[in-house]
Amino acid sequence: MWLIQVAVVILVCNGCGAIAVRLGQCKVIGEITGGILLGPLALGVVTPSLYNELFSPGATSAIGQFGEVGLVLLMFEIGLDVRLPQQRALLGPVLIALAGMLLPFGGGVAIGWFAHDTLAPQQAFWPFVLFCGVALSVSAVPVMARIVADLNLTRHPAASSALSAAMVGDLLGWCVLSLIICFSRHDAGWRTLGVNLASLAVYVAVLVIASKWFLRRAVERSLAQGWSRDTVVILAAFVLISGWLTSRFGFHSAFGALLPGMLLRQVPGLREHFNRLLGGFLHSILMPIFFAYAGLNLQMFDVTAHAQWFWLLAFIAVGFSGKYVGVFVGSRAVGHARGDATVIATLMNARGLMELIFLSIGLQLRILPPNVYTMLVIFALFTTGVTAPLLRRSMRPTAAVATESI
Repeated sequence: MWLIQVAVVILVCNGCGAIAVRLGQCKVIGEITGGILLGPLALGVVTPSLYNELFSPGATSAIGQFGEVGLVLLMFEIGLDVRLPQQRALLGPVLIALAGMLLPFGGGVAIGWFAHDTLAPQQAFWPFVLFCGVALSVSAVPVMARIVADLNLTRHPAASSALSAAMVGDLLGWCVLSLIICFSRHDAGWRTLGVNLASLAVYVAVLVIASKWFLRRAVERSLAQGWSRDTVVILAAFVLISGWLTSRFGFHSAFGALLPGMLLRQVPGLREHFNRLLGGFLHSILMPIFFAYAGLNLQMFDVTAHAQWFWLLAFIAVGFSGKYVGVFVGSRAVGHARGDATVIATLMNARGLMELIFLSIGLQLRILPPNVYTMLVIFALFTTGVTAPLLRRSMRPTAAVATESI
């Protein structure tokens, strides 16, 4: 039956992704929507018998495992794409990223604090509260890059600043998330946390040294000799092992996959070979499976409870406005013009893929209950869905002024 599941997931998610692109949205929005359509909120309501036969809780384990493989390989690919600014130009993106994270993080912590007893009484208090802050403060570099390409803004200085700041912010978000995950373990204590952090630090140091003195040169030499297929296969296995190691240290496998990608991002041609050999399978097969698994975990919260709707609206309002105001103020503080600051603030409100990864991790580790997971997925879809339309609207006055001046 799992073969039928995978076939249905691939067809529906890729079809919805194509429709989203034709409607002017990013493909990821359609793929996430496809996963939701296959979940209990859509297929489970229309045809419960078909849903239970195809996607019963016991039958979705294979989908979850496929999805985790896709997530690990995607994080390696994201690491290959990370292009942090040079040290001299790092101050601006860091300040923008910090300003764009502090307000939504503080707002998310406040919401989590007051809503815990209502929304997540069974979850541990501090991991839930801190996770709400992180969930509202991250951006989504892959989705932002796609929007920038779709709107032909690749050479726009504001778009470059937004992508650089988002990369810095996402790295900070991963560090905070890793600490939350480590501390949320059942056997977690300050001693366990210290041991896990020390183990991770040693592993990162070993990776950095190995990359500098051996790994990077070996990969370059292998690609230069035409062994691209063998090199990518070995690297994929290495990334999976790295993800397993970081999960053993008390963190998540996605963090272990991101590190090798960042360390090998300067190897000439590696990104192209990875995309040629695994990119199509990753984005057409594995990632739709990941999105479908995320959609299958959505559960409708109590629509008759006013408090549930209140907290959903609070997540959306605080997360969106906090990110926008924080990024706008930070952009103005580092010298960007008002129009450019508006573009940066609008772009960095796109959550999409990165947010969905964070939320899936929170649900998997039982930091988030299903109802809050559903609320935050709706929040991610809303903020990502309005980014491109708002950006088009904010760019119109600039385009009009430019036309009049010609």
